[in-house]
Amino acid sequence: MSEIARVIGRLFRRATPVRGGFAAGLRAYEERDYARARKIWRRLAKRGHPQAQCKLGIMYFNGDGMPQNISKAMHLYRRAAEQGDPEAQFCLRLRERYMLPAPTPKPEVVVERPDARSPLQRNKKTAVEPQLNRVEPSPSTQPKVRQLRPSDSSRRKRMEAAKAAYNKRDYATALRLWKTLARLGNADAQNSLAILFDHGLGVTQDQAEAIKWYHSAARQGHAKAQTNLGVMYGTGDGVPVDIKRSLKWSRLAAEQGTAKAQYNLGLMFVNGTGVPTDYVTAYKWFSLAAAQDSKDAKHGMTVLAARMSPEDIAKAEVLKREWQIENARNMALRLAKF
Repeated sequence: MSEIARVIGRLFRRATPVRGGFAAGLRAYEERDYARARKIWRRLAKRGHPQAQCKLGIMYFNGDGMPQNISKAMHLYRRAAEQGDPEAQFCLRLRERYMLPAPTPKPEVVVERPDARSPLQRNKKTAVEPQLNRVEPSPSTQPKVRQLRPSDSSRRKRMEAAKAAYNKRDYATALRLWKTLARLGNADAQNSLAILFDHGLGVTQDQAEAIKWYHSAARQGHAKAQTNLGVMYGTGDGVPVDIKRSLKWSRLAAEQGTAKAQYNLGLMFVNGTGVPTDYVTAYKWFSLAAAQDSKDAKHGMTVLAARMSPEDIAKAEVLKREWQIENARNMALRLAKF
């Protein structure tokens, strides 16, 4: 009898209308009534509502009114994305990092982990933290590297050789060359070396080491390194999640005109990650990235256009043009210094 009662109870709960629809949850969220928003969206999410699943995932990701839970957020994003929810697909794409160092990579070159069967040289020295071990060339084969002056033309040749080796998946050679240049303060080499450690290419994966080199390059104004740092702080890869730092580095890279950072920054304004939700500002950054042929940003503009009034879209376009004018002025001033 108790089993029958449980079945009837489940059917009754399914037939009971949810108090407050998706819009009610959105209003509660915007008013920072996270408890009510979570209650409404959780009920809808259990019934397969993709937008509610996505928004609930955002709450878990940001830790809005609840302990942060990245894995739960990703689970909800995937459930919503499988039903075609574009905002959930955006959130999943935020996990991707855009860090290929080669300026014109060949189409067939894909950044991936090396085959597990490929021999990787490992440092046999005992380290305080074993997970931070780095690959070093064998002493018998390690060439003597002379110190390069900042103006030395061989630095450019070594960078070109490292990029060529990377495209051929000769990660050991790329590692050796980039490490030498990175230690001499070359920002491009520091960012590229960080990529190898971040993905475990030719070296044991070590995101703490990657973060160190990304920081070295980012502090010199390297836009790609700033973009990568922004994503890592936003997703908690190698460091604790720090939305303020994620916003800081993403904004610095976006202001330099990096399309990937502009898209990521726009996404933060869409989701209210570290900033108040602002579709006008989000549309501005998406539009700037789309002008550089970012497919994700173009898709984002389409999604936002359905939620925005014509007046708000016009405001965003004005902000975009103002940024372009100001950026052109800054570029002219930088060029005038040379």
